[in-house]
Amino acid sequence: MQHYIVFLRGINVSGKNILKMDALKKALHENNFPNALTYIQSGNIVIPNSNLPADALKKSIEKLLLDLFSIETIAFIYTSNCIKKTIDLYPFSIEDTKKNYFVFLENEPQNQLISELSKNDYNEDTFSTQGSCIYVHCKNGYGKTKLHNNFFENKLKIKATTRNWNTMQKMLNLVEKC
Repeated sequence: MQHYIVFLRGINVSGKNILKMDALKKALHENNFPNALTYIQSGNIVIPNSNLPADALKKSIEKLLLDLFSIETIAFIYTSNCIKKTIDLYPFSIEDTKKNYFVFLENEPQNQLISELSKNDYNEDTFSTQGSCIYVHCKNGYGKTKLHNNFFENKLKIKATTRNWNTMQKMLNLVEKC
């Protein structure tokens, strides 16, 4: 059995894909995920003690969202161990965690595209890739950086979802309570 952490792409962002987490949690409980937990309004879910493989869980949640809420989106599925490792590998300063972000990509980016992005100057903001995760450090905050979710999606031609340091930590804390 696995504890999974799920990040939904584009939920409750800019008035699109509006979904109350209470409604999502209720739907999950009624559809084979009786112990599911949600966190804040941006589509973060913990699925504890699941027998499903990650790809089956992904399909199930995406179908549930489409069928019950008419929301077509991507569910990014990770084991709690994978999220812990992702946090542990964060390559930048963790003194001020409000500047630290994780961009999860639907698949690994092409090396050539990453190389091209690495040649540019981003006004003291920086990024590093590890597999299908981009670590971002925004010296002046996420609201002022060019290195946001849409930037990476457009430049890398890959769907993505971004979470901040505190959300990542909170998701691990939720798993520990299961």
